[in-house]
Amino acid sequence: NNRIVIYDNFMRNSLKDKKLNDHSNLTIIEGDILDYEYLSKSMIDSEIIIHCAAIAGIDTVIKDPVLTMKVNMIGSANVLDAASYLKRLERLVCFSTSEVFGMLERQGRIFTAIVDNVTAETLMNEIINHAEKGSVFYTDKFKSYKSLKFYGKHISIDHGKEFGKGRRHINGLEGFWSFAKERLLKYHGVSKSYFHLYLKEMEFRYNYRKENIYHKLLKIHFGPFSA
Repeated sequence: NNRIVIYDNFMRNSLKDKKLNDHSNLTIIEGDILDYEYLSKSMIDSEIIIHCAAIAGIDTVIKDPVLTMKVNMIGSANVLDAASYLKRLERLVCFSTSEVFGMLERQGRIFTAIVDNVTAETLMNEIINHAEKGSVFYTDKFKSYKSLKFYGKHISIDHGKEFGKGRRHINGLEGFWSFAKERLLKYHGVSKSYFHLYLKEMEFRYNYRKENIYHKLLKIHFGPFSA
């Protein structure tokens, strides 16, 4: 007789046709993830929390990057903070369906791009322009990657079953997105017009994270010098 609570702002109204009112053990609360006080009250006595609230889709990200950052990062921080006070909490699971595009060489450099959409044609064009034919590609199960088998060896990872085994993982790329989100949050919002530059800044910082960034920038601008 477990009780289930759904907390949602119904921005996409994806639950309207689910006929959830027929379930006696289900409570639906309309609320915003950015409303910490209301969110924390709604989480009282929770034993298991599944957090999947995020603004998804690259088009939405480009349209309103500031709101995207607030919901995806500050909202997630609200969930984690509220959960830290729950005495009966057994498990908290966080995930998002948001599509992002980036490529990471194994033990190498990251490449990121803002794309108009996430169709197979668009993503394959980016891959062809920035990766050698015949390479081994590790991806999740996103359908637009299926054409990779014609460009190299494609190994897809079903995150519904496992997150990786041996070399079969995309942990490096996922690590970059965590790296970028953590630093973008410190800006307290970014301009839509300059979002691509913020993204490239994160790419640059990640690729040279083991070097002195200040010296690297001086070298790029003025050429080699003696420290």
